[in-house]
Amino acid sequence: MCHASSLLPAQQFVIGGGQSVRGYRQNVRSGDNGLRFSVEDQITLDRDEVNNPSLLLAPFFDMGVIWNHPDNPNELPSEQFLAGLGLGLIWLPELIPGLELRVDYGLPLVSIDDRGDNIQDSGFYFSVRYGL
Repeated sequence: MCHASSLLPAQQFVIGGGQSVRGYRQNVRSGDNGLRFSVEDQITLDRDEVNNPSLLLAPFFDMGVIWNHPDNPNELPSEQFLAGLGLGLIWLPELIPGLELRVDYGLPLVSIDDRGDNIQDSGFYFSVRYGL
């Protein structure tokens, strides 16, 4: 039975993964409510022929917390707060304007009991973006 104040799993707030708290696998924690905070700097390592950044180093710090509504009968894992820090490397190839290739490595600052052995649990994330 679902209480009026608790959310279905597909509607819950999630933390973990390359778009939220790096250092953990995607959506490793979910709850009815949550907060996320990320801060990142981008340091230019190299520039192209017209002086646009082409290679950047991106140090970051991410954190997030989840909790359930008091009426939600589902128990949460003991680790409801996650934090991670790490470095990203961003390549903006001059030959393909708008393309961004990125790799991040995040170190988890909070140990979790259900950590696996896949590449996300190891803290690696890859992304390709293209803006028109």
